[in-house]
Amino acid sequence: MAVTDHKDRTVKFFTPDGNTALSWKPHIFDWPDGITTTAAGKYVITDWNRGQVSIHDTNGLVLRSFSSRDTDSDAEFSCPAYVTVDRHHRILITDTFDHMVKVFDQSGSFLFKFGGGSGGTDSNSRHSSGVNREGVISDPRGICTDVMNNILVADWGGGCVNKYSPHGAFIETVLSSRGDDLSAERSQSTAENDNGQWGSLSRAGTPTDKVEHPWGIAATDTGLLLVSEQKMDKKDPKLKLFQCS
Repeated sequence: MAVTDHKDRTVKFFTPDGNTALSWKPHIFDWPDGITTTAAGKYVITDWNRGQVSIHDTNGLVLRSFSSRDTDSDAEFSCPAYVTVDRHHRILITDTFDHMVKVFDQSGSFLFKFGGGSGGTDSNSRHSSGVNREGVISDPRGICTDVMNNILVADWGGGCVNKYSPHGAFIETVLSSRGDDLSAERSQSTAENDNGQWGSLSRAGTPTDKVEHPWGIAATDTGLLLVSEQKMDKKDPKLKLFQCS
């Protein structure tokens, strides 16, 4: 398991039983944040402060990097936070203060972006009052893809987990703080499923159908969705597991 330590400006590796295996500290790090791996076993790391994304080999050597200075205004980073690599080897990054997801190829060339009040590809998804409508991204954090290569975004500011197509079009809100309302919108057969197709178990084992302050997110090929919750004061963090197949 690989973890970024932004205070120590390092990447640390742990064995399955929690013991430290190794760490590396490239000179380019200022505030390393998100981390993921490519199909070739390379590490992709975002740097919140530098507005930079770097790709490393297993020894920490920087193979290449790209940042706001290397791209046009469409691809410019504000605060790149979390990152994932999809099944088409594209690099997907949540840019927290731009309220967007930005997508690049493996060489760092910009492909497209979505969010930022656009609600995926719909430029009319924000009311003039500034109230977010479905699919609009506000302060995104974690990001991952499912078995269909759809994009799942943990929207911390919006209090929800949204699903988008591989091209960034909004599909649905999977989870939100209004969990009871979302559950009612599911089919009756789903609601009667003992396992809860859209149900969840917190670490304490308490069933719940909602998330608040979603932060980190990960999906498995079997349809499990793992979501961490974190408040601004960082008190009472939670880890919740959902069956979303």
